[in-house]
Amino acid sequence: MFNKYSEVYDLLYREKDYSGECDFIEAVFNKFGRSRIERVLDVSAGTGGHALQLARRGYKLSAFDYSKEM
Repeated sequence: MFNKYSEVYDLLYREKDYSGECDFIEAVFNKFGRSRIERVLDVSAGTGGHALQLARRGYKLSAFDYSKEM
């Protein structure tokens, strides 16, 4: 099912604002986290756009996707 989609996924989302979305994720962590968030589980990670950004920001990441192609 994901074979063709995975081939073009990054092209389709090349202008996606992963950085801005990760800013929002961090704002949610800061507002609702009971303590400093250090670890993140990214379920349905696709090709890892959010996971890579969050890892660069110092979070310890576990990420996976059901589709091996993604």
